Parts: sequence; structure tokens; C-alpha cells
Amino acid sequence: MNGNGYFSGTLFGDVSSANFTAFGGTVARSLAARGADVVNVEDFGARNDGVTNNSSAIAAAQAAAQAAGKAIFFPDGVWAFGTPIIYKASVPILCNSHNSVLKLTAPATTADYAILIDGSSGAVSRSDNADIENCTLQSVGGGIHLKEAHRSLIENVYVPRGVAGPAFFNEGSMLVMFTRDVQTTNGTQINPSGAIPTYGFLMQDSANFPINATQLIMPITEGAQIDGINISSNTFGSGYFTITGGASEGSGNYDLNLNGVMSSTIHGLHIESGHGAPNADTAVNIQNSSQVSIYGEQVSNVNIASSKAVELNSVLVSQLNIDAASTDTIISDSQINWNNGYTNDLGVNTWYSGNTSDY
Repeated sequence: MNGNGYFSGTLFGDVSSANFTAFGGTVARSLAARGADVVNVEDFGARNDGVTNNSSAIAAAQAAAQAAGKAIFFPDGVWAFGTPIIYKASVPILCNSHNSVLKLTAPATTADYAILIDGSSGAVSRSDNADIENCTLQSVGGGIHLKEAHRSLIENVYVPRGVAGPAFFNEGSMLVMFTRDVQTTNGTQINPSGAIPTYGFLMQDSANFPINATQLIMPITEGAQIDGINISSNTFGSGYFTITGGASEGSGNYDLNLNGVMSSTIHGLHIESGHGAPNADTAVNIQNSSQVSIYGEQVSNVNIASSKAVELNSVLVSQLNIDAASTDTIISDSQINWNNGYTNDLGVNTWYSGNTSDY
């Protein structure tokens, strides 16, 4: 024991029951208690060498964590596995940092994601709070596939472009289907690559979905039919979501494509211009939607079609198209460059307020 009260030396024998006070802490706890805070995959034989197939070890860690009501933990390193990690009910997946890489190395198909959260399979009930934090995810299919995964948190997760491979690989894409109350927060990045139709972020038939500080960047691929963010409704109706901060860039269709969306807000999202055919000049497309508000953006081109009560507030738009089937559009405190022209009659009942002006 040194003069500052810290032990320095070698301990022999079983010390799991010995009590220690953590640096800065006030309560002494045993090493066994500390080790039980989370379930470390290394304790089940997982190796972070990027080569070992850790599927069995990860599944064993998940089972132990589920029984104990704990999270599973991945220290830094590359944790390879041959089949997607199936999220287990009430077992958060926690990584130490973005240097903790969860890598699906031998997927059965190119559609396999590194982590599958699927309430329809029975693996996760619809009321579970799925939680994935601080990880880097790699797979040819993408990072995370959420289906009927409700009230979930994806925080500080990075899905990078994959290594060079066949053009149909969709590294880093994220697919969200039939999802409610899911959050991506604190700089989650989804950075896909690939030359076939894909999305930076695809949400179908979803609602109550805050997308905060999320960066969604697509490579600029001429002619590829790609949206940066695509939110659409096929059955239940997408809506009541908020996109705050971050950036979106598509490379074929639109940077932000909203179809069948209701009662939703986009605020502070950096939206680049569209790239490639056939919609090279359209950054934002709002179609068959109602009560959608866009605040504080700088957007090259906006297209509003068959929509009602779309609001543009404090935006700078270089070209605005509103078709005749759209009604009750509100433009307030915005700057629109009418000199770039528009292709229609600006809809029915287009209202202007505040300091809206030409530039």
C-alpha cells in the first residue's frame, strides 16, 4: 500500500470476494460484483482477432445476459461472426467505442445485416426496448435491420462503407420496417456504398421515430436510383417523426424523399442537391403527404406533389415546384429564388407570411 492508499503488487489466490473502492468512488465492491455488471463476450470464449467465428460465444453470452437481466459487452477489437446477431429481448448490446467492430464475415446472402432486431420472429417482443450503443457494424448487407422493433435506441453507432467487393453489396445501409418509437441519436452514421438501388436510410410504415443528429451520406453515383433518406407509407402510415440535425445526400433520386407521410418535422437537416438521373435537380420530394414541416434548411430544389399543409419555414430554396394537386402550402420567413423557374402553378391556397422574399 503506497502513501496515497493505493495497492501496488501481486495478488495470489482467489480474490473475487475482495472488496475494492474504484478510483473516485465511495463504496467498496468485490471484483465478482464488478465483473457481473455486464456480460463480457470474452468470458464465453469470444476473440477479437477479426478471424475467429464468434457466433457460438456471442449466443452463449446473450443467453447468460438474458437470464441475469444484463447487457452484453464487446471490448475494443474486431469481433467476427458467421451469422447475424439476433437481438435477444432485454439484452442491450454495448460496445466500448467505435474501435469495437462487430463484423459479419460469412453471410448467407448479401441481404444479411450484422444485427437483426425482429419482433415478428419472436426473438424480440414488440414491447422490448432494444438498445445498441457505441459499436461499429460491418456486413455486406448493412448494419442493422429492425422489423417490428419498438421503442428502441441506436446510439453512437457507426456503419462504414465496406471493403471493395461486388457492386451489388450494399455496405452500411439501414433498413427499418414496421417500427415504432425507435431513436438514432448522438451522431449515428450510416454511410452506404454500392451501385444498385439502395438507401442511406429507409423507413416504411413507421411512426413516432425521432432521427436526431444522424448523418446519412450516399456516394455520388451517376444514374444509380438512390435516396439519401426515404420515408414512405404502404400500410399503417408513416408519421409523427422528427429529423433533427445531421446531413443527407442521395445519388440518384432524392436526398430526402417523403411519400405518404403525415404530421412530421424536419429541422436543421443539411440537405445537399440531388445527383444523377432522373431527378438530378430535386433535393427534397414531398408526395402524398400532409402536415409536414421543414424548418431552417438550405435546399437546392423542393418538389411538393399531391400534398396538403406542407410548411416551409425559414428555408432557403433555389427552386420550388408545387403541383396543382397540392393545397394549403405555407411558406414563411423563407427565401425562394423564383428566377430559377418552376414547372407548375404553385398549387391551391399557397400562403406567404413573415419575411418571405425572393433572392
